[in-house]
Amino acid sequence: ECELSDITLHWMSTKAVFRGLRLNQDKIPAIRWNDALGVIHNSWSIVPWGLPEARKIPSGSVLASSVGMRLQYEPNYTPRNLDERVSLMQFVKVI
Repeated sequence: ECELSDITLHWMSTKAVFRGLRLNQDKIPAIRWNDALGVIHNSWSIVPWGLPEARKIPSGSVLASSVGMRLQYEPNYTPRNLDERVSLMQFVKVI
């Protein structure tokens, strides 16, 4: 159940290597297109002060392609901070 965090780790490590950091590439997880459909864990459920408000995503924001994939292939994925404007947003390739 680490598919979503593997996407993030892969993205960060790719950016770090591009900036000159030397990493053992064998330790960086390979990612597949369906990693975008991995389990979403509600990490806020263990916080005693409750759930935060959904982060506001301004018009014209650039989203990760994994978000677009999840929106396309998971009909139950309907984050309240992504409304009908999502069709106007750009996506950057992370997978």
